[in-house]
Amino acid sequence: MKLAELGSIVQRILPQTQVIERSKHPRIYGHALNLSIEGRQYQTLDWSLGGFRIVDPHRSMVPRQQIAGEVIGGSGIRGGGFTAEIVRTTIGGEVGCRWLDISAATLMSMATIKAS
Repeated sequence: MKLAELGSIVQRILPQTQVIERSKHPRIYGHALNLSIEGRQYQTLDWSLGGFRIVDPHRSMVPRQQIAGEVIGGSGIRGGGFTAEIVRTTIGGEVGCRWLDISAATLMSMATIKAS
């Protein structure tokens, strides 16, 4: 098991635990985004202005693969379409993605949540 996978598992079990942040954009925990990917609904484990993580996708996903979906609006987030690239998967069923394209209105509304 990789260290990143262990940190991810610990964060899910004990959300109050401080995990060393490696990403360029701070992750948002406790304010999940609702996503629709290939007709399936997901709630993010966490997200940032750089990407998001989901768990237990409906099909096999591999790094460098691109997916398209929609951020479902609500709780201060404006809905809109996106394209993302899968950057990593874990044996625990997590999928980490980075945004490749996302609507400007959605991204701007996400930035206000981040700043809160």
